[in-house]
Amino acid sequence: MRGGLVAILATCLATCSAPAATSMIGAPPATIGAPPAIGRRPPGIVDVQTVDPSIRVDLMYAGADNFLGRPADGYHANVCYLTAAAAGALARAQARLRQIGIERGTAYSLLVRDCYRPRRAVADFVRWAALPDHDATRARYHPDHPRAALITLAYISPVSGHTRGSSVDVTIVELAGDTATPLAMGSAVDFFGARSHTRDPGLTAAERAARQLLLDVMAPEFRNYRKEWWHFVLADEPSRASFDFEIAVMPTARPRAARRPASWPPAGRRARHRGSRARDTGG
Repeated sequence: MRGGLVAILATCLATCSAPAATSMIGAPPATIGAPPAIGRRPPGIVDVQTVDPSIRVDLMYAGADNFLGRPADGYHANVCYLTAAAAGALARAQARLRQIGIERGTAYSLLVRDCYRPRRAVADFVRWAALPDHDATRARYHPDHPRAALITLAYISPVSGHTRGSSVDVTIVELAGDTATPLAMGSAVDFFGARSHTRDPGLTAAERAARQLLLDVMAPEFRNYRKEWWHFVLADEPSRASFDFEIAVMPTARPRAARRPASWPPAGRRARHRGSRARDTGG
């Protein structure tokens, strides 16, 4: 009898534990490391226009006016997200630029073309670089180099500081009424070539002065990347963590309505409440 019980228990243990093991193996992967959903962002990341609404934002990767010829992965809105430290530093740069404009008898503003960039967008750039050249985008953005060379030349990188939220691609516009005219910088933002090097010797005097103005207002708190006159990194980054949340308009929290008791009105007041309602709707 004892031997029979042992055999039954052994069989039960074998058959009962097997499905559990199979279930664990076949289960979907855990969500550790999964990117946040659209509209979610980590603490410490802010919309720069909530810090300084006067900073102009026109994210090139949120539309088709870029070297991809389409929106980049993860860009769903024209919103510049930065770390709070970088946003504050950019607001101070805007204040310096505004003061210089006043002294020159004109009005200037920073125009931001890219801020925080999701890791998925960086991967999108790398995939794009592996594709055959497209004549239209090559002529405008990289006439001197094939796509395949852009990673080797460090114009496109598999790892980007933009994913940390403390880098910006920025230029200057001159304001006149409702018109904002970009200063001539010698090359377009995201032009992959020597003309985009900050100290390119082929610049005109006006282009050199415009780049120097941008350096002067950004330099106290940002470092410039020498191959891209428009690219600046906060010198004292608050974090080295990179992010992959998508760029979208954050949902506004709606105020919660006060919760009524499950039974409303209270039992003792129901008769009066019904009578009052009858008088309100009568005659």
